[in-house]
Amino acid sequence: MPGHHLRNDGDTYRIHRIIVERVLGKPLPDGAQVHHVDGNKRNNAHSNLVVCHDAAYHRLLHYRLRVRRAGGNPNTDGVCGCCGLVKPLVQFNRRGAVKHGISSACKSCTSEKWARRAKKYKRVWVRLPEGGYTSHFVDRQ
Repeated sequence: MPGHHLRNDGDTYRIHRIIVERVLGKPLPDGAQVHHVDGNKRNNAHSNLVVCHDAAYHRLLHYRLRVRRAGGNPNTDGVCGCCGLVKPLVQFNRRGAVKHGISSACKSCTSEKWARRAKKYKRVWVRLPEGGYTSHFVDRQ
């Protein structure tokens, strides 16, 4: 399809996007992403494709799929990025800037990480020229 607006590097096409656009009868909006339900990027059957309005929603679908594959309920559980266990969401710290609002590590793994860090490093507070303080960690000697 020379000249198609999805042409990438001269000859590679994102076939899944073309299929979705044909089914919808219009181009995908800017920022939209196509998710493969079964995780197989080669399976471009239109029944296997879901349009995500942005990258954040696409990441959320992958996170929920990861929880389901681990045997959890994506509405109530999370998978710890450290120990790999499925745990209730209440066992994760809340973080607004993270992809789905919770920390990637459970509270117990986070506590262990900070305990290891406290043994190896000490926290030093530095006064800022404009006022206030900031901290950083230095090796314990």
